[in-house]
Amino acid sequence: LLLLAFSSLFCCLRIITCDELLTGLSNSGVVAVAALCAVSAAIDKTKALNGIMGRALGSPSTSSMGMVRLAIPLISLGSVFNNTPLVAVFIPIVKQWCASKGLDVGHFMMPLSFMAMLSATLTTMGSSTNLLAVKLVPAAGIRFLDPAPVGCFIIVTGVLYCTFLAPCMLPLVGDAEPGTDAAGKKNEEPQKPESMRDKFEVYFKVARGGPILGKSAEEIGLLKAVKEPAVVRCTVGDGSKAMEVGERFKVLDASASDVIAMAAIPGLNLQSFTSWHQVPREKQRSAKHLWKKAKQVKLAMKLKSRPFQCMSEAPQDEDEFVSGIEGSSRMAIPVRRWIAAGMDGGWAEASVTLFKLVVPPGGPVGMEPSVMKSRDSAVTTCLLKELQRYLSTYQCTLVGMCGASPDEDGKLVLCGGELLLVEAPTRSVGGELRESFALVIPVEEQPVPGAVRLSPLDPYRPFLAVLGLLLTVVMAAFDLAPLDAVAFLVALSSILLGTLSGPDLYRSINGPVLLTVAASFGFGAAIFNTGLATCLASGVLFLVEDYGEAAITGALVGLALLLGVFVSNNTVVILLAPLIQDICKRKGINLKMAMLAVIYAANLSFATPFSYQTNMMVMPHGKYVFIDYIKFGLPMMIVCGIVALIGTYTVWG
Repeated sequence: LLLLAFSSLFCCLRIITCDELLTGLSNSGVVAVAALCAVSAAIDKTKALNGIMGRALGSPSTSSMGMVRLAIPLISLGSVFNNTPLVAVFIPIVKQWCASKGLDVGHFMMPLSFMAMLSATLTTMGSSTNLLAVKLVPAAGIRFLDPAPVGCFIIVTGVLYCTFLAPCMLPLVGDAEPGTDAAGKKNEEPQKPESMRDKFEVYFKVARGGPILGKSAEEIGLLKAVKEPAVVRCTVGDGSKAMEVGERFKVLDASASDVIAMAAIPGLNLQSFTSWHQVPREKQRSAKHLWKKAKQVKLAMKLKSRPFQCMSEAPQDEDEFVSGIEGSSRMAIPVRRWIAAGMDGGWAEASVTLFKLVVPPGGPVGMEPSVMKSRDSAVTTCLLKELQRYLSTYQCTLVGMCGASPDEDGKLVLCGGELLLVEAPTRSVGGELRESFALVIPVEEQPVPGAVRLSPLDPYRPFLAVLGLLLTVVMAAFDLAPLDAVAFLVALSSILLGTLSGPDLYRSINGPVLLTVAASFGFGAAIFNTGLATCLASGVLFLVEDYGEAAITGALVGLALLLGVFVSNNTVVILLAPLIQDICKRKGINLKMAMLAVIYAANLSFATPFSYQTNMMVMPHGKYVFIDYIKFGLPMMIVCGIVALIGTYTVWG
């Protein structure tokens, strides 16, 4: 926003023209960045990389071997895949891999970010910085694979640095799987017994308008959606008949990942704990009373309204109706909607956010149960409805629990350590819950279970998403078609195939990055028109021009590395592009060589967590502090910068 504000101010002061201010909005490079974001979103949505990465990472015996196994797929994908969504995809995969193989996640999170940035030195598609540099200085004539010869040497240097020094210099997190040490060997601590693992009993209800209506649970593979020991059961029948609105399914011994994967199935709504757990006292009512209630329910369904509805409440749609006999309804949380209408297939928008809450001794902080507390202050007895009322203050709905169960009167005994599974409207709710519970664990979003088949296209969607990315790369590499046009066609085909919805496509476009890239053209024009670029060029030349072309290139690389410590890599390219053009014109230096040198240096933002967004993304997962980036990232930046300078001058000088 500041960049756009300054560019607009320069236009008002007549430093740049209106056409120069708006050039970025019509530039093909900006369009290409937006389209590639959408292509990346299709890969992420289908979780196409998860299975591939599991096989590629393998089972290394040491952290050093694990680093090499991680580098191969990461750099291969990063050369054509925007590094920010790539790191976002890799973080949960690498954490799960480290936990299962007994590796410490602290040794891999920072190298994950750094190697993703290094992968951008192979092609012009690797990052928005590369595309920005190509479009800002078209006279340099940088083609798709021009960065690759020197980029290979930079990558080898960076991977070797991470392989040998990361286990020594980076802190231990200690998130290895119980029963294994950092070297992957079994220790003396026994594994968790089966009874201590989180197992939940939850219920799902078939919603109106979903793709599973009219199909049987056996036909779509719903009864085989979860792996053992979890099991899916029909509450009525054996699953052979066509499903109807309101039909329920019970999932037993399910992990939180199983639950959120089931919730990803379009047309299947997760039910609150209080809606299906009925206290026997409520059921033991006279037949006359139940008959009266049933008549009210029938009347309410005819009127398409909620039974026992107050006059002040707005009428509800029939598909949102839950009867009074059935119990309280779910909170007003957005449900998943079927987005590929008329295609019998597609991927729905993720809207269910689950958290696992560990109850502290004495119960949740601030909850005042009506039942008298035990003499032991660590034990609290409360009613189920009181617990739900307490969670409702955080906009959460209880959907399952582990380690506790209500008795016949709906009473719960909480001794501490019980596990509650709750649904929340947003991820931000987790921060508010941390003060009331011993531990708040967000449940990672999962794709629709592989056994569930809603459409003939479902098994092929991940393959089609990867195929679209490969098509984009091939077209751009051999200059068969414009990159932005091909990327847009691939992104739009994802909508036609039902992989992405329209809102998904809009959300995938990184607005801040696009705005920065678009506004940079006007800012760069202002630097050139005011003569500031000429003044800076004169200053740089005054210091190093007597030492030849190599010294001038080295000064540009050093300046780019220094700026990269304080500002983003896009800003580095914006500031230096007019300067490089002026210096090359005055001294007759190869413009392509100078721009490639700066592209390499701009992608070496390792010195601080604020240098690049992926550094911030991995920081909490690796439990790093600021000094860790300086100790590990600054030397790596200097070493790779020297290799970039020598390689660029040797190949292109």
